[in-house]
Parts: sequence; C-alpha cells; structure tokens
Amino acid sequence: MGEEKGEMKAKVDQNECAGSEECVRICPQVFEMRGKTSHVYVDEVPKEAEGQCRLARDRCPVSAITIEE
Repeated sequence: MGEEKGEMKAKVDQNECAGSEECVRICPQVFEMRGKTSHVYVDEVPKEAEGQCRLARDRCPVSAITIEE
C-alpha cells in the first residue's frame, strides 16, 4: 500500500528553468510549478514514477533537470 520510495532523486536548476511546465505534465508525482519555475516536491522519486521522471528530464527544453540514481 502506498508508493514505494526509490533511490532516485531529481533536481531542477532554478537558474536554467524556463517554466515550460513540460515536466509537470509528464511527471506530476515529482514536479510542480511554483510561480514561473518548476520544483521537485518529493525527497525521493517513487519507484513507479522513475520512468516518467527520466522522460521529463529528457524532454526539458533547456536541460534544467538532473537525476541522481
């Protein structure tokens, strides 16, 4: 029951984020908009969201997302 936590962590470089909201559309379990930039709101990416998190990183138009595994 509940989401299993993984070892993956995501980070958004606030100086690079362009506010496209692409990551929020792809992976709302991890990313949210605060004002004009995206933020990670979980300490660890849930296991079931890891693939979506990687996709969000890959589709970020300014490469502002990094993932630590």
